[in-house]
Amino acid sequence: MPKVKKIKSVVKCECSKCGQVAFVEPNQTHAFCRGFKLSKPLPTMFASLHGKNKGTWIPYQAPVAQPMQDAILVPVVSEASGPID
Repeated sequence: MPKVKKIKSVVKCECSKCGQVAFVEPNQTHAFCRGFKLSKPLPTMFASLHGKNKGTWIPYQAPVAQPMQDAILVPVVSEASGPID
């Protein structure tokens, strides 16, 4: 009797710790998570947080882009500055 193939559904996910994006099963542990780097020790109330914590995969949501009209700069010439030679 042949073995039944297991099908895994993968979606685009982002790691909750390091922000890496990949096509994986959601809510699984990120085995090779880069985590975050500490420049100095955290206060005692955050002692449970450290760079060795592994992240989990959460469904990815694309960042919202700004409208193009905000990015366009229009030069303004005033009459007070005088004629341009």
